[in-house]
Amino acid sequence: VAPAGLDLMTERLVFESLMVRSVDEPFSLYGLLAESVDMPEDRSWIQFNLRPEAKWSDGHPITAEDVLYSYKILREKGRPNLRLFYSKVREAKILGPLTIKFTFDKLTNEDSYDPELPLVISLMSVLPKHLWENKDIEALRQKDIIGSGPYRIKESEPGRTIVYERQKDYWGWQIPHRKGH
Repeated sequence: VAPAGLDLMTERLVFESLMVRSVDEPFSLYGLLAESVDMPEDRSWIQFNLRPEAKWSDGHPITAEDVLYSYKILREKGRPNLRLFYSKVREAKILGPLTIKFTFDKLTNEDSYDPELPLVISLMSVLPKHLWENKDIEALRQKDIIGSGPYRIKESEPGRTIVYERQKDYWGWQIPHRKGH
């Protein structure tokens, strides 16, 4: 069980998603790692244009390669519900260093697309490809866990305690929904 701050169901302190929810606006999302989003009315695809200033806590920039890597690893090894949703993606394609497009399959026996799938993809945690690509994601240790969020793991004892440390050089302090975080 992931601790609060790392779990998808709690506020994410270390790993960030492409977009974030607004607690007072159900079904509204705002760009976090994504600076802008394009999506047709039928929701058959969604394209994310990443913020050029977004970076990992080690200073590396966040790229479309990180998003594609995250999608692939979470589709293969993520929670069962996420694997189910991510399996409905027909294609994930990098269009540029900071641009990625997800194209969806139509719903079974219907001529439409899952209207929630773009939202689910928008909330996907983005993971650092440059650190994790050649490692067993299930055997990662604390030193391997870096994120893009306003906090980093200072210390932890799995199953017992976790201590977060605020990042003074967090890239996103000026984003409206991060101010005062």
